[in-house]
Amino acid sequence: MVDRIYLPVFLKRQRTAVLGVFLISATIFATFLLTAPESIMSKPCSDCAGWYYPVAENLAAGKGLVVGDNDRPALDRPPGHVLLLSGAFTIGRVVGFEKVAVVYALNVLLLSFAACLLFRISELFWGVKGGLVSAGLWSTSPFVLWFLNQPFSEVPFFVCLFFATWIFLSQQKEQKLSLRRMFLVGVALGVAAMIRPIGVFLVAPFLLALWTSGSPAAARNLRISSTSIMLGWLIMIAPWHIYVHENVSPDSDTSTGIHVTRSLIEGFVFGVKTEDYKVAIPLAPDVEYFMEELRTIFTDWRKIPGGEKLYGPGGTHDDD
Repeated sequence: MVDRIYLPVFLKRQRTAVLGVFLISATIFATFLLTAPESIMSKPCSDCAGWYYPVAENLAAGKGLVVGDNDRPALDRPPGHVLLLSGAFTIGRVVGFEKVAVVYALNVLLLSFAACLLFRISELFWGVKGGLVSAGLWSTSPFVLWFLNQPFSEVPFFVCLFFATWIFLSQQKEQKLSLRRMFLVGVALGVAAMIRPIGVFLVAPFLLALWTSGSPAAARNLRISSTSIMLGWLIMIAPWHIYVHENVSPDSDTSTGIHVTRSLIEGFVFGVKTEDYKVAIPLAPDVEYFMEELRTIFTDWRKIPGGEKLYGPGGTHDDD
């Protein structure tokens, strides 16, 4: 079915197809931002309002990596995304753009670039037409459009992950050793971990894929290729890891937060204020009550009088 798709001449050539994907995706994203209803454009983002915006604004203003006006070090998350935002805000201030417009423009650029990377990944296996189908599905997906109007950290994370995947798969496809490319894979994965701490685990599946690929070139150079990936990854995460470990907590890795546990919990209580920097989301009363109860059960039961007896394992609350 893909082979029957008619393509203009400029989309049949790889280089012009990549440019076409970028321009078409950017047009789709910009059109969505201009025409989306207010109910979508005004959707709240607690982490954006309480963390990414204020920390990036402080960095752009030369106040350092601190939260709000209280000068508390912003160590709950690794600094990758706020560094990107602060740079964008600085450029926006020079050219006279509001911060919201800067976020819109940055998201359009990054998600369009992600579409190009998906095109290149798919092209490796299904040719130009298959790549265009993948890019088209990406650019029109409601899941992707959802990320356009707020500084969500997922947006640059997608770019890093797709870039690492494209470099890695193209290397495997060619069956020719390139330590520089493997090093770039590690660098991209390290940057991803500095944007979203859950990304620190991404290096494992890439190494596993390398060792199980069955590629003759990879089989002869597994240790060298693995070392190149790990070296690039460590160069990106080591400085921040050492700083947090020595100056904050010896038990911390890429941040002071326990983000694997917190990510799971936040899926149930994202609408209520569980951290000082977070902004509560307007909810229906029954939904708010439900999330508040879950927040108490998940996070606060040890802090309240009688909480362990009431909310702890086997507590009386379990019988309600």
